Amino acid sequence: MRRGFSPPKLIIILSLVIILVFGFLTFTSIGKTGVQRSPLVTPEMQQKYLPIWKELVLYKNKISEDYFTKHITPKKTYLLKEVQLGERFVVNYQFKLDWVEFEVADSIVVKPNEDDHYLSIEELKERGGANLPQNNQNFAQEKLYYIINPIVEVNSVIKKDEADKKLAECENIKPAPNPVSFDSFKISVTKVVEGKEGLDTSKLRLIYRGFLIGLDNKTAKISEVDLSSGEINCVKD
Repeated sequence: MRRGFSPPKLIIILSLVIILVFGFLTFTSIGKTGVQRSPLVTPEMQQKYLPIWKELVLYKNKISEDYFTKHITPKKTYLLKEVQLGERFVVNYQFKLDWVEFEVADSIVVKPNEDDHYLSIEELKERGGANLPQNNQNFAQEKLYYIINPIVEVNSVIKKDEADKKLAECENIKPAPNPVSFDSFKISVTKVVEGKEGLDTSKLRLIYRGFLIGLDNKTAKISEVDLSSGEINCVKD
C-alpha cells in the first residue's frame, strides 16, 4: 500500500511548488552582479544572504571556490513567507559545464518564526540543513534551516550525441524534460539492473536521465548516463 504524505512532507512539497511557479513575479536587477531580486527582497538582504548561500554551497558540497566561480551563476532571489517555518530566502542559480546547463533553487530559512532576528551563517550551520535535491522527500521528517542542492566537482563531460546514444541503449529511451542533475544512480524496485549489478548506487554523479512509462501507467523503465564516466544504468521499476 502506498503511504500518503505526512504533514511535514506536504508543507515542503507545497513550498517547492510555489518556488517553481514563482516566475510570474516582477524581478528588479540590482548593482553590477546581474542577480535579480523580487520586491520582497531588499538590496541589504540580498547583499547579506547571497554570500551566506555561497558559503553554504561550499560547506555542504565540499567544492572549491574556483569550481563555484567557473560553473555556478546565481540568477534570481526571492522571499517566501511560510506559516509553519518563517521567512525563506530562495536563490535560483544556473550550473553550466560545456553543453550541460540547468537551473535549480536552493533555500535558506533566514528568519524562523521562533526567532526575533535574521540568522547568521554560524547559526545556520549549527541548526543544520541538507544538500539533497529539492524533489527528494527524504529530508521532510526533520526541520531544516537550509536546503542546498548537491554538487560534485565534474570537470569534463561526454559529448551530447554520445550521451543520447548511450541513453538509447536502454529500450531506445529518449531524454526526459530537464534531464540533467546531480544525483546517484537509481536502484530498481524489482532489484533488476540489466547487466550492471556492480554499479555504485551511492556515488553522487552528474546524470543524464530518460524514462519510459508503461502502458499501465504504474511501471517505468529508466535510463541513466554518468556524463563524466559514460557509465549506463538501465532500471526497471
